[in-house]
Amino acid sequence: MTERPVLVTGATGFVGTCLVRQLVAEGREVHALVRPTSDRGPLRDLDLHWHRGDVTNVASVHGAVQAMANGSRAWFLRRNIRWRLLPLYLIGAALALAGFTLLAVVPNVGLVLLLVGLFPWLARVSGRLQGLDVTRPATTIACGLIVTSAQLLAGASGPLLDVFYLRAPLTRHEVVANKALTQALGHVLKIVYYGFVISVSSDLPLWLFAAAIGCAVLGTRLGTRLLERWNDADFRKVSQAIILIIATYCVGQGLWMLFI
Repeated sequence: MTERPVLVTGATGFVGTCLVRQLVAEGREVHALVRPTSDRGPLRDLDLHWHRGDVTNVASVHGAVQAMANGSRAWFLRRNIRWRLLPLYLIGAALALAGFTLLAVVPNVGLVLLLVGLFPWLARVSGRLQGLDVTRPATTIACGLIVTSAQLLAGASGPLLDVFYLRAPLTRHEVVANKALTQALGHVLKIVYYGFVISVSSDLPLWLFAAAIGCAVLGTRLGTRLLERWNDADFRKVSQAIILIIATYCVGQGLWMLFI
């Protein structure tokens, strides 16, 4: 069977250079994605397909937009935030960020999406996972660790976070408010990690960030008003259906990235 081409992002970095040389030695067709300012010198002796760009541009926009969207949602519903959950969640999030900082994490995004998508389905069929309750201290820390790790790895953690809240003794307003706060913090940590810890810059225009953030905040405001039209029972019922739909999409996307 013919080996598929391989795209290596950050190909001129230390890890990227070693990976590219190993793949070329194995006879693989390698496509190297590098920023315009990157020094290609260490790899000029290799037969590569060069591509200019920055894979983190999308992550930068996504992180900024999601941080503002969830932050504004938390602000609109601030009276419903359970502040005592925040310190324990931050402990778990800090552990995730510390792990990523200390280890040279090179994730397989397809595998991460597959795991993110499978988790809600496992929670649905497993009595043990169905009992997850974010208001319990140990579960709050685990939630911070797992959800933040998923955000840093794949930029997606919604289905994971939802599982921790569906069985919690919270009203629909408290669920949305606390999820929004923790999601906003997670996206801020993602921006910190990519923007400062590994020093990645974005060359996207500021107006694009501003326009995307403005649309996100407007949509969030409309969403909080829609929340008033529901009751808690209908909210949980619809939420469960939406979570499983998104989870199924994540599974499909992960399988496609792994095998297609």
